[in-house]
Amino acid sequence: MTPKEKARELRDKMKSCLFSDGLEDAKRCALIVVEEMIKEVDNYKGFGTWAGRSKYIEIYWQEVKSELESL
Repeated sequence: MTPKEKARELRDKMKSCLFSDGLEDAKRCALIVVEEMIKEVDNYKGFGTWAGRSKYIEIYWQEVKSELESL
């Protein structure tokens, strides 16, 4: 799934959980999730084989964040 597709999916999932119909509210919620993912990736950078993959995972989530911000 591309970062753009993931950004839209997260926003839409958040929208279905909210009581309002606001896409901006859903976007803010999705950004919280993405920021948490980025923090978690950062926490595991020094763990063996995870360390080698963490940069690619972090780049992916940074791109998702960027796509969310542009929605």
